[in-house]
Amino acid sequence: MVSIWLLHATGRPGAIGGGWRTYPQIVLKRLRGKKPVGIFIFVKHATKHLAATALALALLCTGCSTAKNSTPEEKPTQPSPTQTPSQTPTPKSGWEDGPPLLPVQAQNNTQEGAIATGKFFIEANDYAIQTGDTQPMQEVIAKEGTAKQDFSSVEETLSKKGTWVSDKIKTELMIAEPRENTDLYVQFAVTQPPQTSTKNPRKKNQGFSLYYGMNLIYSNGRWNVKDFYSIDKDEAERKNNAPN
Repeated sequence: MVSIWLLHATGRPGAIGGGWRTYPQIVLKRLRGKKPVGIFIFVKHATKHLAATALALALLCTGCSTAKNSTPEEKPTQPSPTQTPSQTPTPKSGWEDGPPLLPVQAQNNTQEGAIATGKFFIEANDYAIQTGDTQPMQEVIAKEGTAKQDFSSVEETLSKKGTWVSDKIKTELMIAEPRENTDLYVQFAVTQPPQTSTKNPRKKNQGFSLYYGMNLIYSNGRWNVKDFYSIDKDEAERKNNAPN
């Protein structure tokens, strides 16, 4: 049995076993009327567009001089079994069920409405990292503030590094308090599960924890993100513990 391995567009090998068969054909060559001196086994591909592949196994005869000598026994060499290389599984996204949905509470001019919008925005950020689709994030970006400018850096990072998939992030509300004017500040502790690069599934990280904060403003009948930032949890704690 001959196993052929092909390389797919994804960069992983795929075995094609059922489409290959062996057809032995014995070709006997005679020299000056003597007994056969060699046996050749040809292996042909079953599909019409590939040329025949020949594997020559020469089995030389012995004792051709006397008529009483029996014909040597033909024992073709058996091919060694082909080992199947391990395949890297295709990484899966935690958002295969679809993007996060903006909750109805986002329309309420209340603290709960701002919190619900903030949680949605973080989930939309995670969805963008895993799928490359930034539309849900854009849905709640305010015209005021720096969110629009900061959002462009998210798109730039996605363009350079590609998408990274993982389970969905986990969020925990830490702070929700009014700020100057009509702003309301919310901050979440975010736990990011281990991620895998879709460009190169061998690239992985162990996950991380961060703080994700944003100022929101109520306009046009719902809460929108005015500005946002994130900082690694360990780094934030080092800064808080640093002497003045």
